[in-house]
Amino acid sequence: MDPMFVEKYEVTFNGRPIANGYASLDRKRGGHKNVSVLPIDRNGVFQDGTLTITLPELITGGYPLATPATAALEELLGMARIESAKVTIRSLTPAARSS
Repeated sequence: MDPMFVEKYEVTFNGRPIANGYASLDRKRGGHKNVSVLPIDRNGVFQDGTLTITLPELITGGYPLATPATAALEELLGMARIESAKVTIRSLTPAARSS
């Protein structure tokens, strides 16, 4: 994992984005990475001008480098009360650089 690189993930439910995920090397703790989930709340609809988007809170955890980022994201999604079995986690990072 490149120390200056952040892996990006999209979490969708029924094809609609509900969270973003990130993984990056933990520079303070060798052999670990930081993984974060940022849930997205939507209220209203765009067409009638009532759409509001809020980002409730960033949920972060530290994991050994050997832990797949998707497994770490699934655990963090549980903390956000998002059932990982009902969502799709898609990497937005080119395959050669993801862990």
